[in-house]
Amino acid sequence: KDRASNDVQAQFSLKIPWSLAKALRRAARFHEALTSQRSRLEELSRPSGSPADERTIVEQGDTLQLLARDHRKAIAECTHALQSELAAFKVGETAADDYDDDDDVQAWRQTLDLWKSFAEELRCLFDRHGLLSAAIPRGKTSSRVASFAVSADERRAALSTAERRMSAFAEEDDRQRLML
Repeated sequence: KDRASNDVQAQFSLKIPWSLAKALRRAARFHEALTSQRSRLEELSRPSGSPADERTIVEQGDTLQLLARDHRKAIAECTHALQSELAAFKVGETAADDYDDDDDVQAWRQTLDLWKSFAEELRCLFDRHGLLSAAIPRGKTSSRVASFAVSADERRAALSTAERRMSAFAEEDDRQRLML
């Protein structure tokens, strides 16, 4: 298919640690999600006669945010795993040049490089999404889109109110059951 899938398949053909296999499977799933997101954004940016739905653009932005968070987390985990592999070498017993000869160290470096290669595509998707968001006419923002821009305090207050109403409803329901 493409570079990421080939890298993953090549890594699985070797006997590799479970944590590395997990990181490679995660990279393959991430690459599929990036490809899917790119397709959705390309579809939204095609001139179809009608402007892209604001809600869809907001949802795509949320999806991109989740992908970016997963990307940062995966890079941190791969970096930590690579550092752990390097720390496994005892400086007094093993020369620093031997790090490059170790298969696990090489595999973790390649996996980290694979994750880093996703960064550019992710940036391009954010740029494309930014262009779509900028194309939404100002002043015509629907209330659904505006409702996503809620502060954490407002969200907590709304959830608190909802909890109070639910408990009052449950109490009323129990009271009416007892009356029957």
